[in-house]
Amino acid sequence: MNKKIIYVVTKGEYSDYRICGVFDNKPDASYVAAKYDGEVETYSLNPAVCELRKGYTGFIVRMERDGTTDSVEEWEDFIAEEEEEPTFFPLISWMVTNMYAKDAKHAVKIANERRTRMIAEGRWPSIAEVKGE
Repeated sequence: MNKKIIYVVTKGEYSDYRICGVFDNKPDASYVAAKYDGEVETYSLNPAVCELRKGYTGFIVRMERDGTTDSVEEWEDFIAEEEEEPTFFPLISWMVTNMYAKDAKHAVKIANERRTRMIAEGRWPSIAEVKGE
């Protein structure tokens, strides 16, 4: 399914942060942002509606390089989109990844597939490689 993307031009920080405009294409958003020294943020339109209607839940999984699952937790807050690319911590040799899944067991399966792909693609070095041994 093609995700519809919107582009939001913002400006400022903290209490001065504001939305200046919402655009349906990046060139227009970038033009306006450049003209007024703003930033362009990208968002999916109607995120997670399909997944939630199908009964999926958001999970976050922490997994070690060898496939050991350290933790599986349901999201406490809404996260608009799952991250296909895990956050990787090479010095302690584990990753954190989030996804929509049917249940905790399904979430671990998805995380394990991501872990396996990272190793196969050479994107998860061993601890010895990280330490330069």
